[in-house]
Order: sequence, then C-alpha cells, then structure tokens
Amino acid sequence: MSATLPLRPPESGGWIARLVRNGVTPNVLMAALLLGGIFMATQIKQEVFPEFDLDAVTVRVGYPGSSPEEIERGILLSIEEAVRGLEGIDEVTATASEGSGTVRAELLRGADQQRVFQDIQQAVNRIRTFPDEAEKPVVSLEARRREV
Repeated sequence: MSATLPLRPPESGGWIARLVRNGVTPNVLMAALLLGGIFMATQIKQEVFPEFDLDAVTVRVGYPGSSPEEIERGILLSIEEAVRGLEGIDEVTATASEGSGTVRAELLRGADQQRVFQDIQQAVNRIRTFPDEAEKPVVSLEARRREV
C-alpha cells in the first residue's frame, strides 16, 4: 500500500499567498480603501446642470397686425443680411410669428461680447427699409455663463 501525502501550499508562493496567510494585511488594505473612497466621495463636485456658455445677441422687432410672411420679407431678411457678415458671429437664426420677429446671432467662443453687440446694434440702426408701421428694433445681449 502506498501512503498519500497531504497537499501543502508551496512555501514561496506569491504576494497573494502571503496575503492569504496573513489575515491582518488584507483587512487593513480594505479599511484603507473604504476610508479613502468615503473621503473622496465627499470631495466630488456635483452639478445639476452641466457648465455651459451661451452668448447671443437678439434683435426683436414688433410689427402689429402683420403675418409671419410679411415680417420675414419686410424685416427679418434685412436684419439677417446686415448681421451675417459681422465678425464674431457663429450662427444666425430668425423666427417670424404673428406681429413680431426675432433674429438671434450666436457668438463665437471667446468673442468680445460688447464689441459684437455694438456692431450688431449699429448694423441694425443703419437699415432704412423697415416698414413704417414696424416698431423700433430692440437689440439685447444674452449672456449666460457659469463658472465652477
């Protein structure tokens, strides 16, 4: 009959074998990881809304009693044409509704808001083709910037 020898782990083993043999070290490492995670969780910045930049210049013109088509032909096309060639503008959109129209010019990132605002205001003031019944255009700067 042959005798069976009990299986023993090799003495050299690796670092995992050493951790298994020494029960204190893995517990200390786990506690350090948990405490580090809890500490870092309190340091994370949370935002309900993401950070964004929204800079635009809006031109609103009232034209009581007119249809959207009349506003587009008589007012919005002139404003769009005057504004499109200006420096610092990314995109120009226009909206015509019953009795009023709006042209919105989005500014390029890093553009000088006040300079672009003044350029648009001057360009709109130079337009002489508005209908007589149209109200004076109102140019406004929309700047929504949030820094963290």
